[in-house]
Amino acid sequence: MRSGAGPIGASSGIALALLAWTAFAAPAPRSPQQTEIVLRLAETLGRTHALRQVCQGDENGSWYDRMQTLLRLEAPEGLNGAADLRRRLVERFNVGFNDEKAKFADCGRETQVEAQRLSEAGRADAALLSAP
Repeated sequence: MRSGAGPIGASSGIALALLAWTAFAAPAPRSPQQTEIVLRLAETLGRTHALRQVCQGDENGSWYDRMQTLLRLEAPEGLNGAADLRRRLVERFNVGFNDEKAKFADCGRETQVEAQRLSEAGRADAALLSAP
């Protein structure tokens, strides 16, 4: 079942948090704890991208686009040492995407609950990264 408004609207909180976080983001070295948060955020974006596709179709790439923004901010191509982080970010995005695609074939109540959970997790991680 597909829905235009769908449950993924709740995940717009991730987008807002990501936008707020990008104001503070820079490709500066991060602590191992901060790097793990960035990796979790990439996985959350992958999961959300999968749910968006389940509910709104494969042509919707808004969460994929947000992942591209994350890559540009955290691991810009050509930046010394960024290749490994970039690889890890893409890997985590893909893990999240594939896990959610395997769990949810249809857009329904369970998908809505998962989308809300992901929204809250993404907001929390983005807030941790933007905290001084």
